[in-house]
Amino acid sequence: MCCSLYAFDANAATINAASCSSSDVRTAISAASSGDTVLVPACPAGVSWTDSVATDVANQSGSVVINKSNITLKGAGIGQTVINTRFSGGRSGGGIVIQRNMANVRITGFTFDGGNSNPSWWQAISIGGWNTRQGATDFRIDHNRFQNYGAMNNAGMGEYVIESWGYGYGVIDHNDFVDTRGEVLYLNGDGSPAYSRTPLVGGYTNGTIFIEDNTFTMLNCTGLGGNNECGNVIDGNEGIRYVFRHNTVVGSANARWNQGVDSHGFCTCDALCAGGIFDIRSFVSIEAYENTISIGRSGNTTDSGWMPFAIRGGTGVIFNNTVYGATGSVKFTNERSQTPAYGCNTSNWATPAYSNTSHVQNGAGIVEGAGPVYGNCRDQVQGWYVWNNKKNGSVATFDADVYVENSGWPVQDIVLNTNYFLEQQKPGYTPYPYPHPLVTGTSPPSAPKNLRIQ
Repeated sequence: MCCSLYAFDANAATINAASCSSSDVRTAISAASSGDTVLVPACPAGVSWTDSVATDVANQSGSVVINKSNITLKGAGIGQTVINTRFSGGRSGGGIVIQRNMANVRITGFTFDGGNSNPSWWQAISIGGWNTRQGATDFRIDHNRFQNYGAMNNAGMGEYVIESWGYGYGVIDHNDFVDTRGEVLYLNGDGSPAYSRTPLVGGYTNGTIFIEDNTFTMLNCTGLGGNNECGNVIDGNEGIRYVFRHNTVVGSANARWNQGVDSHGFCTCDALCAGGIFDIRSFVSIEAYENTISIGRSGNTTDSGWMPFAIRGGTGVIFNNTVYGATGSVKFTNERSQTPAYGCNTSNWATPAYSNTSHVQNGAGIVEGAGPVYGNCRDQVQGWYVWNNKKNGSVATFDADVYVENSGWPVQDIVLNTNYFLEQQKPGYTPYPYPHPLVTGTSPPSAPKNLRIQ
């Protein structure tokens, strides 16, 4: 007999929102109890959410705040319940906020529209407490459409559609992202504590977010300088782990993806610096497999963008992916060891400034900001395994386009067969069950405990 991931609640009810308005949805959530479904009716012409309410975190707000666990927020279906997110919550909010420490929250059956405008913070969903590093657990965002986020000339900066904060885990599955021109998914962990959780790869409750069975489509963008390149599919920082699997990324004749799978290195300037949290780390790990990524038109070998995979730290695996386009395949960057260090006081990313407050000691006991830092720093690229991927139909072509960036960045600490490995499977690695247990309603397995970086 298969055990369900959730306990059956005989008292679960359906709470009907009176309309699609944010105030009516909030009223329905207030009336809901654990296990209930809040049903939002059809509004195919679209309803704009412009107002907001506060969460339990200072300076964080959203048009709709889910502040109860075990709640499903369900629309009438894609194209039926259309929500125009028009509240500018900065990186701390947006259309819907799943409040920190919530568990088993599901959002399904909506179309979220950003309006092709350029207030950069009209995002659809924010998860967790942005300045507490406390996330949400067992969340699921599925069977929605997200469209028209970011300006037509966006080159992949800002314009987040879904953003997460803190230690948490969940799954984002079976969604359509169409003309989402910024950093579509931006995932943030809880800094140094993330590195104490095992395993580094192959787990779930260690703080891993799964992105699976989604479609990311770029139909129209002008890009900077008219190059028709817009958007990063996924990015992350600060101790996050994520799994990107069984997704389809595709462009068009008029638009190409700037970048696919990406994550930051040691320290980048973001809202946490201003919020007083200075322990900013690289992401922990990425697992990317069984994806089809066309930088431009589906299956086109000559369309050019930037990179399907851009790796700036951490550990991970990239395998069984199919890539199309005239671009590189995997770029490793030694961002952690650049001189001067990339700090939170940086005014220009191309000419970073030292920061004496945002950097912490590395493994060699050197305080960042005190001078140039080289060596195998704690968040540097290490233990990466890349195997059985194809670019334009060829494994050899994919592998030939794996490289270490050498454009003003130190490269001496990223070495083939030391820090990254080609056509070798990661020893002891087992992918987490697919489909994800939140999708199938089954119990998650026990995770392996021995996959660590020394």
